[in-house]
Order: sequence, then structure tokens, then C-alpha cells
Amino acid sequence: MMSALRASERKILEAATTGSRAAAWQGFSTHPLVSSPTLGAQLLDGYIAGHPQIAELFGER
Repeated sequence: MMSALRASERKILEAATTGSRAAAWQGFSTHPLVSSPTLGAQLLDGYIAGHPQIAELFGER
């Protein structure tokens, strides 16, 4: 479980440093408490909608 969590965190960090929406989706989708591509996409969409800085990072504002 810890290795899955670390892998998820690495993808989120990659997304934050590169602006890759795909990496963010992978990070959310593979998180041990999420483990769902659909839920991962919903979580990412919610973060983008609720946080202008995140939307800007992914070029969506």
C-alpha cells in the first residue's frame, strides 16, 4: 500500500512541476483510497473547478 501511495504522490508531483493534467489524473486514479479512473477524473475536475491556481497550472483558465 505504501508503494502505491508513493507512486501516486510522484505522479501528482510530476503534474505540479510539468502542468500535465494526465499525470494528475493518473496520480488521483491510482491513489490507494481512490483506485478508480472515473473517480480520479471527478476528483481532478473538482480541484480544477474549485482552485483557480490549479486550473491555471493546467492551462484551463
